[in-house]
Amino acid sequence: MRFRMYRDYFWYIAMLKKKETFIILVDFGIFIATVYAFVEQITREFSRAGISFSIGILLVLSTIKFGWDCYKMYSDYSAFNGLGKFTTELVDRIVTEDGSFGLADMLPSKIEERNGFQIHSVGTHKEYVFFSDEIDNHLRTTEISLIQDTRKYTRVRNRIKEHGDALLALLTYNFYQSKSQNRYFFNEQKLCLSTDIQLNSTEVLCHRGSYYDTYLTNIISLQKLVKASDKEWVIFDGRKQYPYGLSEEKFRLCDIKASNVNNEIGVSTMAFTTDRHLILWNQNALAQSSGDMLVPSGSGSADWQDIQGGSFTKSIQTGMNRELKEEASLNKFSGEQIGETRIIGFFRWIRKAGKPEFVGITKMKVDWLDINPEAKEVSSISHTNNMIIDNLSQLSETLASIKSDQNISVPLYMNIDALERYIAREPAEVIAFLGLDS
Repeated sequence: MRFRMYRDYFWYIAMLKKKETFIILVDFGIFIATVYAFVEQITREFSRAGISFSIGILLVLSTIKFGWDCYKMYSDYSAFNGLGKFTTELVDRIVTEDGSFGLADMLPSKIEERNGFQIHSVGTHKEYVFFSDEIDNHLRTTEISLIQDTRKYTRVRNRIKEHGDALLALLTYNFYQSKSQNRYFFNEQKLCLSTDIQLNSTEVLCHRGSYYDTYLTNIISLQKLVKASDKEWVIFDGRKQYPYGLSEEKFRLCDIKASNVNNEIGVSTMAFTTDRHLILWNQNALAQSSGDMLVPSGSGSADWQDIQGGSFTKSIQTGMNRELKEEASLNKFSGEQIGETRIIGFFRWIRKAGKPEFVGITKMKVDWLDINPEAKEVSSISHTNNMIIDNLSQLSETLASIKSDQNISVPLYMNIDALERYIAREPAEVIAFLGLDS
């Protein structure tokens, strides 16, 4: 695991700093060619006295140049290692020339307003999301197509390169912090949303991005990297990356198509076993998000390998099933054997620059005894699993109880919220899908 983290980190920076990487590779080629010429001349002359002075000088100079370039690159890698010298701070306000705006002041884009999006506070957390009940119903009743497109990826990477040195500080800081705290920080290939979910459309554009792309655009957008001994000494302020706009003196989050952030797709599902247990977890403290919090049965993000042909709906369902399979230690089962998953909602996470998140429910084909927490993903099964859900009334009471938990994660809160609205709108559908008593 540690090797994989180093590999992902160094490779990403090499791609981010292509010019410096190219120079090192050229210097390395010159160094190897010089060593070859040096060794070949030694072999021919059989005497150090016969070695060309110019080749000897070239060897020394190429060694110094190659070593210096490697040292400079390593200095970039190892800077901001966070060993007590630096720290990050969450911020809740975006300051502009036109005023200071809090997260609660945020409005959806005009496109999203037309699609029914509204702001919603999450429990007692200082978290806010946008959701639309009309969009949720659209997702439940409509098959959405997926079109792969690379244009958004190009824009995101150009934005990262534009601020490369400053963003490198935050990436390096989190890498070393994760390493010192034994947290995972891998750069997996992710399925990312390029365009918006709209009521008048049955297709979306998606691109392939990486987790590091998401971290450097979505995740750090409301964070500051500061010097630990002087919090006023700001190394980098992520708010420079936040995708907002001012329209008619109103503070709006950019729609997905217009924003220059990666928008990796989050996926979560709540699963019900054949013997009617609702599976919830306490998240592993090693996780990059929602550590030590109450989370859904399967929760994470959609991988690029989750794509199912041209179907966006099936791709999201596959991502939900994969996360459930991994976290419940069900690797011996195929996705179809685990059960059927239905998408029930969508929201945009404001603190994470409007990161798109889909939530669902899964009727499993396995029972309670098949379920075991995967230690790398989750730390334990929540106590709520002692409750058996026989009917809609019990389900509603259980959801309300879980929703009031002070330690609930944003994805679980919104998963429950979407299910409650689904129950209110189509109670018979929920009863039939989950196999509950009338």
